[in-house]
Amino acid sequence: MSNKNFDFAANTELIANLFRISQAEGKLKCDTVDNCTNPEDLPTPEKSIAEIEKEQLAALKKKGSQLMLDE
Repeated sequence: MSNKNFDFAANTELIANLFRISQAEGKLKCDTVDNCTNPEDLPTPEKSIAEIEKEQLAALKKKGSQLMLDE
């Protein structure tokens, strides 16, 4: 763990992070995952989530549906 943030973490936080890392590693080994795609290597979608939400809200408003969301 060579992250500068860990220099300022308390023992409990360090242990929690070590536990999280070991659980993830165990899950990958248990599922025999030997190759993972990093998020930065995934293709970029054509529309952002914000754009899709905006379109969906506009479509609902056009239909006259009652919204239960913060607008």
